[in-house]
Amino acid sequence: MLDAVRYTVTMEKKRYLVPLLFVAAFFAHADSVFESGMPQAFLAFAEAAYTSVCEIQKISELKAEAVSLSDMYVGSDQLVYLGLCEYISGMDAYFRGQNDLAGEFFDKAQDQISKSLSIERNVVNLSAFAFTLLRNASVKKFSYQIKWVPKLNGIVNEALEKNPDYLQAKIIKFTIQCFIPAPYGSYRKGSVNMESLYNSGVARSPVDDYSMCTCIGYALSKLNDTAGAISWYQAALALFPQNWDTLRGIAELQK
Repeated sequence: MLDAVRYTVTMEKKRYLVPLLFVAAFFAHADSVFESGMPQAFLAFAEAAYTSVCEIQKISELKAEAVSLSDMYVGSDQLVYLGLCEYISGMDAYFRGQNDLAGEFFDKAQDQISKSLSIERNVVNLSAFAFTLLRNASVKKFSYQIKWVPKLNGIVNEALEKNPDYLQAKIIKFTIQCFIPAPYGSYRKGSVNMESLYNSGVARSPVDDYSMCTCIGYALSKLNDTAGAISWYQAALALFPQNWDTLRGIAELQK
């Protein structure tokens, strides 16, 4: 069990191995105010962070514009929206190699989404919370990991009980399988499930595809299928050619 929690120790050394998720699509299929999708300003902010080459000043401007739209929402919806804005800032810091700063942003995201959950628990904020915990665990110490990693599957299962068709809940569930060792995950099961979802034809964003490709690539690398892992990482790069995380992952596998 402790080995499953310690998965993030390896991630500290091989940062490219951490999963990515395009949170801009978190609300695309939810039965909520976000059913029609996220604001364009948020989408622009998220995509800029995932390119991993956007200038800091530009990122700051994009975040400010995205956050300024939070008044469009109220209550639980507003809190989860603000939490996801902090999550994107954490991703940007992570891609710059600033793990401590990334953790600070992820903490802010976790706090906002926790407040959202205290108002109501729905498939959107549960899914957002699960992935925020997973990401935060990748940059935090063992004490954080052992507290939160064992809870991830329960949170995701609760989300899927509320809406079994919600894409982001499925992606998070399979991401956990792809990235965390048994008993919480299963590399082989995760890679099979994620590939099935990838090939399902369900409507999603290019960055969802990117995230799914990196998950499959990592799981295959842990199964010693180097050629398969590189192939999926290359599929991810076809979507975001300059993403440093995945470029490094391929380089490590080719050594």
